[in-house]
Amino acid sequence: MFSSVMAVGRRIQSSSSARGQRAGLYNLWW
Repeated sequence: MFSSVMAVGRRIQSSSSARGQRAGLYNLWW
């Protein structure tokens, strides 16, 4: 499960967007 979350966070970070970064932080919390 953790692997999936990490993969999603990386994909969002790749977006290189302010919103994406915030979403990545939320994913880490989850």
